[in-house]
Amino acid sequence: MAGNISTGLQEALTTNGAIIAMLVDTKSGLLLGSEGSGINAELAAAGNCGILLTKLKTMQILQLDDCIEDILITLGKQYHIIRPCADHALFYI
Repeated sequence: MAGNISTGLQEALTTNGAIIAMLVDTKSGLLLGSEGSGINAELAAAGNCGILLTKLKTMQILQLDDCIEDILITLGKQYHIIRPCADHALFYI
């Protein structure tokens, strides 16, 4: 499985401009795999987990019958994309 995670993350890095790709456990915020460099992956995993969980909780409070496709955060020099898996148990950054 770890080989498949690494291969998938390496493939994500072929996107023009990508510097790092990560797979994160949504419940714990633990980093399950990362490829690339440029930021502290463990801190990014935990911080972005908080963003995803907050949005999921807000959707529940609002009783939205929908799912998150992705969350785009636009910085001055970077784009950060949070992409949950179908069941929200894992997500990619």
